[in-house]
Amino acid sequence: MSEKKVALWGSFDFLRIGHIKFLKEASGYGDLYVIAVPDRIIKENKGPFRPIFCEEERIKALEKLDFVKKIYVDCFEDGMKSLSEIRPDFFCFGTKQDKKIKDQLIELIRRKYKKTKIIEIEEDFETRRSKDFVELSSHNKEILKKNQAKILKHYQKYSRT
Repeated sequence: MSEKKVALWGSFDFLRIGHIKFLKEASGYGDLYVIAVPDRIIKENKGPFRPIFCEEERIKALEKLDFVKKIYVDCFEDGMKSLSEIRPDFFCFGTKQDKKIKDQLIELIRRKYKKTKIIEIEEDFETRRSKDFVELSSHNKEILKKNQAKILKHYQKYSRT
């Protein structure tokens, strides 16, 4: 019997505790496949000073999470080709994700992958508070790198308990 496949998408620019909780909860539905948004799309949607971390850095951070099966870089503009490879049983969204893009993606999933179940995962306050920190600190990437490293180290130390 094969494991169920779970997909989700996001920029994951400065991986924070709220992201890790979201990803961990999604992984409870099966093998987790993460679709990371490309740098150029983040820049178009969030402004010229974003992303803070390039695709390679964001992928390296996500790879440190032992419950992530595989990471893709993909978007609507590139056809969301990763979905045809993943063929997810579940697609998870966070409650705070961009509604316009979320609605477009749900429409695409329902049209092409009729058996895929849509799941919405509540994002907690930590995600919002951390986002404010990122906005205030985006001028100093070194501070963010150190904080992200601490968060990942904390996760790795306590995730096995």
